[in-house]
Amino acid sequence: MAIIQKIRQNSTITLIVIGGAILAFVLTTAIENTGRGGYDNESMVGAFDGVEISDQEFNSEREKLVFLRNGGEKFNSVQEREKGQFTNQAWNSLLRDKFFDNECEELGIRITRDEKEDMLIGEQPYWFFREYLFGGENRYKENKQSIKENPFNISEYGFMAVRDRQGNQVKTVKLEENSNWVQDFGFKLKTQKKLEKLLTGCFYTTTSLAKEEYVATNSKKDIQIAYVNYSSVVDEKMNPTPAEIEAAYEEIKFRFTEKETARKVLFAKFDLMPSDEDRIAVQNNVLSLRTALNEEEDAKLFVKNETEGLIDFNFYKKGDYPIKIGGIDTLCFKYKKGDVIGPFSDPGQSQYGIVKILDEKNLSDSVKINIFVLSQKYVIDQLNITDVNKPTEDDKANYQKLYKTTEDSILTVAQSKGFKAISKELWADTSAYKEGGNKDWVALNDLGQNFLDSALNANNGDIKFVYLPDGRGSSYKALIEYVKFGEKFPKMQIGSIIKNVNPGDATIDDFMSKANQVAFSLKDGKPIDYLSDSLSYIVDSMTVKGSTYTISNISDSRKIVNWAFESEINQPSNVFTTPNSFVVAVVTGEYVGEYKTLEDRTVKFYSEKQARNKKQKDEILSKLPEVNQDNFDQFSSLYTGGQIKTESAVSHKRGSTSFGREAKVTGVIAGLKKGEISNIVEGEDGLYIVKVTAEDYAEITEDTNLDVEKEKLKSDELKNGNLLIDEFITEKADLLDNRKMLR
Repeated sequence: MAIIQKIRQNSTITLIVIGGAILAFVLTTAIENTGRGGYDNESMVGAFDGVEISDQEFNSEREKLVFLRNGGEKFNSVQEREKGQFTNQAWNSLLRDKFFDNECEELGIRITRDEKEDMLIGEQPYWFFREYLFGGENRYKENKQSIKENPFNISEYGFMAVRDRQGNQVKTVKLEENSNWVQDFGFKLKTQKKLEKLLTGCFYTTTSLAKEEYVATNSKKDIQIAYVNYSSVVDEKMNPTPAEIEAAYEEIKFRFTEKETARKVLFAKFDLMPSDEDRIAVQNNVLSLRTALNEEEDAKLFVKNETEGLIDFNFYKKGDYPIKIGGIDTLCFKYKKGDVIGPFSDPGQSQYGIVKILDEKNLSDSVKINIFVLSQKYVIDQLNITDVNKPTEDDKANYQKLYKTTEDSILTVAQSKGFKAISKELWADTSAYKEGGNKDWVALNDLGQNFLDSALNANNGDIKFVYLPDGRGSSYKALIEYVKFGEKFPKMQIGSIIKNVNPGDATIDDFMSKANQVAFSLKDGKPIDYLSDSLSYIVDSMTVKGSTYTISNISDSRKIVNWAFESEINQPSNVFTTPNSFVVAVVTGEYVGEYKTLEDRTVKFYSEKQARNKKQKDEILSKLPEVNQDNFDQFSSLYTGGQIKTESAVSHKRGSTSFGREAKVTGVIAGLKKGEISNIVEGEDGLYIVKVTAEDYAEITEDTNLDVEKEKLKSDELKNGNLLIDEFITEKADLLDNRKMLR
C-alpha cells in the first residue's frame, strides 16, 4: 500500500482511488530476469535495478532510433548536436523497455499471432507498420497482396516512408535486413500500449471528488494582491557569499540528480581569425577576376566555377536580390546589361565580391497557372508487368514508350479542350482534377529554373511541359498552362562572384604557435591564463559527461570530451585542432555522486538565485510594516517598490493569472473568504499579501453534470501515475560508464 500512499501524496487532489492494485504491483516489482549477467565490466555501460546493459545493446538501440528518425541514416553520419540528443534518447528508451518488458511479462500482456497478423494485413494496418515497414499508404496498397502471402517475412517488400516537417512523404528507404527488427519494434510499441491502456483503466474517481473539482474550478473571486519582488532590492550586499551559495545548493540539490560521472574541463581557446594580409590577398584575387568576368563569353559558367556564395540566376526586382553584400541588391539597378560592378565587401570585410548584370527584362512577379501531372500508376496498369518492384528491361522500355505517347495525347487534349477535359484516371492528384488543375497564383522564382526559363518565353494561354523540383534534389514532369501573368516590373538577372576571407597558412601557423606556447606553459606548472594578456585567448570551463558532444560551441569538440575521460587530473593536453579554433585543455576535477555539483553552470545559477532571494527576502521583511485591513490599499506607500495587482473572476483552482507560478499564492486564494486578508506569503519570486473583495461560490444542483470533472480527474491522475513511473525508472537507473559506449 506504500505506492498508493505515494500516489495520494503526489496527487493534485486530496485523494484518488485506484481500481485494483495493478499500478502498485507495477511500481514495486523488481526487474529480475531481463538480460541479467553475461557482461564483463569492460562491456557494461549501465544498469537498471541490477540488470546490466552492455555497450553492444546500447549502440544497437541508438542505431535503431537514428535509422527510424533520420530516414535510414547511421549514428556516425548525424551532426554532433544530434549525437548528444540521440545518446540520451537511446538511454531513456532502453530504461523504459526494461521496465515495460518485465511488467508486461508479469501481467501476461502480449501480442497474439492473430493480433500481429491484423497489425500487418488487417483492414487498417498498424500506423507504425504503414509508415516504417510498408513505405506509406500507397506502397502498402501496391504490395498488400504479396505481403498477405507471407506477412512475417516481408524483407522483399519492406520500405520506410520518410517525411518532412510538414508531413509530406519525400522518399522511401528499402529496409532489406532491417525489416525484422523494425517489425519487432512495432510489436514492442503495441505491447507497451496495451499496458498503458490497462493502467488507464485503473483510475477512477468518486462523485464527491468530482463535486469538489467542480466547485474549485467554477467558484470565482475578485482579489487584490499586494506584492514586492525580491529583485526590487538592488544592493551589492545582496550578492551571496560562497558559504550562502553552498547552503542554498543543499536546499535545492534534489532538483539536479546526476547518474553520470562528470569532469570539469578548463580550456584556452584561440578563435581563428583572418589577418589583414589574408583580406588583402582575397581582395586582390577578386580584382583579378573582374577583368576575366568582363571578357568571359559564358558568364554563368564562370560565376558557377568561381563563386563561394549563392548561385542564383533568377530575375529580381530592385532590393529583392538575396545577396545583400555592399548593397548590390539595389546598387545594380544603376547599371545596365553587361556591366561589371565591384569589388565590394561586407562591413566586417569577411567577404569580397563582384557582380555582372547578365540580363534585364520587364517581368511579372507571379503567374496564375493550371498544372497537371500524369499518374504513373495509370501507365503501369496498362502494361502486363509481372513484378513492378523488379521490372525487366523490356518492361522499362514499354513504360517509357507508353508514357510518352500518353503525354502527347494529353497535350493535344489540353490545348484544344482545356485541362478539365483530361480524364480523371490520368491525374496523379485527384483533388487537382476536381479543380481542373487550378494552382492559382505562384511566384516565378519559386518553382525552379526550368519553370522560370519556360515562363520567360510564355504568353497568356500557353501550355507547355515543364520539369518542377520535387524537394528531394530531383524533379518531375508537369503540364503547365500559363493562364495569366501579373503586373510587370523592371528586373535583372545578376551573376555574383563572392569570395570568403579565411585565415591563410601563415595566420594558421601563427595561431598554432601561440596555442603551443600555452600548452608548454601549462606543462611547466603555470596557470592557464598566464599568457592570456599577451597572446589574446579566451579561458573558459565546462563540466562534461560521456553524453556531451559539444563544448562551448567548439566544432568537432567530441574528441576533447573523449580525451577528458582518458586524461589524468591536472594533466594538460596537447593542442586540439578544430575547424575554427585551437584549444588547449586540462581536467581539474571529477564528480561522481547522486547530484550535480556547483561546478555545473545551471546548478550554480539557481543556487546563487536561491541564496540571493533569501537575502533580499530578509531585507524586505526587516523593513515591511504590518499590513492589515486599514492600510492594505496604501501598500505601495508602506514599502518602496511595493505594488497592488487587482484581478477579477479568479478561479479557486487556477489562481492568479499574474502569479500562476506561485503555488502558495494559489492555495491562499482558495482558502480566503470575502473580506479576509492573508498573512505574508513567502513565494519563489517575491512576498505577497492577498485580499478577497468579492466571491461567487459555485453551487451544485441535481442538474449539474460532473462528467467533465470526472474525466479531468482521471486524466490528471493518469499523468501523475506516469510521472511516478518515470521517477521510479530514474531512481533505478545507474549509468555506470557512459563514455565507453560513445567512443
